Amino acid sequence: MILPYYPSANGGCIHGAIGRRCIECRGLGSLGIGASSVTQAQQLIEATRLLTNAPFNVKVFCHAPAQRDAIKEHAWLHHLADLFVVCSA
Repeated sequence: MILPYYPSANGGCIHGAIGRRCIECRGLGSLGIGASSVTQAQQLIEATRLLTNAPFNVKVFCHAPAQRDAIKEHAWLHHLADLFVVCSA
């Protein structure tokens, strides 16, 4: 049996109620707290615990800020050019 999994947004814009809906469908709800302060993350986790007793995932995604690289950016744009045309982008 495959159970639903609700992957969170990395920026933390998904709140506990959406994760709870996934949990109610017997899936693993997930909270993204990478952009949250410690206090915000704690509040989000506590709010989700008030909504459900079921387990849920807490996802922390963080990385060093990107460094601009004009050569790589141009190469990616060239590589994806046909897809942009297909998608009218």
